[in-house]
Amino acid sequence: MLTKFNDENKKQERCLLITNKSIYNLKLNTSKINNMIGAIWTASILRRKIPLNKLAGITVSRIGFEFVIHVAQNYDYRYMSLEKYIHFFILSKFLN
Repeated sequence: MLTKFNDENKKQERCLLITNKSIYNLKLNTSKINNMIGAIWTASILRRKIPLNKLAGITVSRIGFEFVIHVAQNYDYRYMSLEKYIHFFILSKFLN
């Protein structure tokens, strides 16, 4: 779980799923969450799919818990997470 900031600087809880082809921004459907394995995926609504070849860069804040995913020819995503360096490490592997 992490927090995304929208255009109006409002916080929105999200899941970030990273595969070898895309980044998925998922909104949890809290009415369907259960304790089964895979429940996060089945209880989520896909908000955005970013192909990894569109990943333009990552900016990580030195202070606080924020990072930004820069997307080529599209708008960027600003997130806040205690695990920001884990996200950075994984995503940096896909940068050219």
